[in-house]
Amino acid sequence: MHDAITQIRQIMAQLYREGKTPNLALVRSRCSLSPATLFSLYAQCRHLTADDLGVSVPPPALSGPAEPCHSDHRLSDQPSTAAHNSADIHNVVHAAVDATSSTAQLNNLDALSADQRSEARLHQLLCNLTEQFQQQLHTQMQLQAHQITALRQQVSELQAQLSELTLQVQHIPQAVTVALHHTTPPDTEEATIC
Repeated sequence: MHDAITQIRQIMAQLYREGKTPNLALVRSRCSLSPATLFSLYAQCRHLTADDLGVSVPPPALSGPAEPCHSDHRLSDQPSTAAHNSADIHNVVHAAVDATSSTAQLNNLDALSADQRSEARLHQLLCNLTEQFQQQLHTQMQLQAHQITALRQQVSELQAQLSELTLQVQHIPQAVTVALHHTTPPDTEEATIC
């Protein structure tokens, strides 16, 4: 735990040296801690200023036009106080933004982590279902192939039986003629001969 706090403090000091104001997103991008651990430890360290970390901060670059000077508040008369007040305002604004963005970022990280876990679970479930479907499909195809083979064999047997019956039916008229010929009375046979 102490090593993790030291790591976060070092990252914050590096960010100050780079002229950046540390926030949860920047620290997270350079740290390998879990989101929950990072947030709780960052909450302990986020109030630390560059002075607390022993880092000299480069002066912030002004963005945009300078504010107009009023006659009763001349910055040129009090340069050190104005710079100090500007730095204080800058730190207060960044602390407020950091507090708000840290909470939002943590919520986003938790939601992202939950979404990623859900997506991973859904992917695994989809893979499992696909594999089960493929196995069932393969099994059904094998059963159908066996059924088709059995049906073909039955059709062949029925065709053979039909051929036999056809031959038997073709021999029926000859058999009837022969049978009729053998059953004719002998009187008619003699009468026919004479």
